[in-house]
Amino acid sequence: KPMIQLHKKTSMRISLLFLLLFVFIGAGMPKAFGQTTEPTEFAIKVSLHGMGNSGDSINPTNGKLSNKDPDFPQRAVSISVYTTANQLVTTKTDTITYDYDANLFRATVDMGNLASGTYIIKIRSPRYLQKSVQGTVVVAKGKIVTIPEVTLPAGDINSDNKIDILDYNILRGCYSEVLPATFCDNSRLLLSDLSDDGVVNSYDYNLFIREIGQTGD
Repeated sequence: KPMIQLHKKTSMRISLLFLLLFVFIGAGMPKAFGQTTEPTEFAIKVSLHGMGNSGDSINPTNGKLSNKDPDFPQRAVSISVYTTANQLVTTKTDTITYDYDANLFRATVDMGNLASGTYIIKIRSPRYLQKSVQGTVVVAKGKIVTIPEVTLPAGDINSDNKIDILDYNILRGCYSEVLPATFCDNSRLLLSDLSDDGVVNSYDYNLFIREIGQTGD
């Protein structure tokens, strides 16, 4: 009888082990066994012409006259990922926040399940041209990838990725340093205020003139 009881206990233990194994497989392997559900993230730094330490296209590093206390310290940003053959893989939108110590904008952006590989990264924000990050970026899936700083020229008021006469006409309609604006609603005012200080004046005008003629990537 003791031998029979021992066999029964052993059989029950084996059955329990198979049950646990079934549950284990059904639930999926934990991270310790190599699986990960962590998203790929991009840590980005963005300099915007006319703000912080960023200057303009003629003097990009001269930020003496740039606004270091923007009215909107948070703003939208889009990050587009392309293959090295310039084929779009994905675009994500998020919010960049002004860093008052570094005088530029930062964000850590969830890029979802972006696969490991080598990519071209392009960044854009409203009223600024889209620009590519210098060189290519090597991405490891499920990791935080530090993206090289990118600088965006100001003045793409109508969001066509060009700074031209169409943008100039909108800015001119909102110019109000001496006389009231001739043609300007709240939306146009917000986009024409390149220095982000609440008014459209000679600073915005001069910054625009230094940027006009450029196109984005």
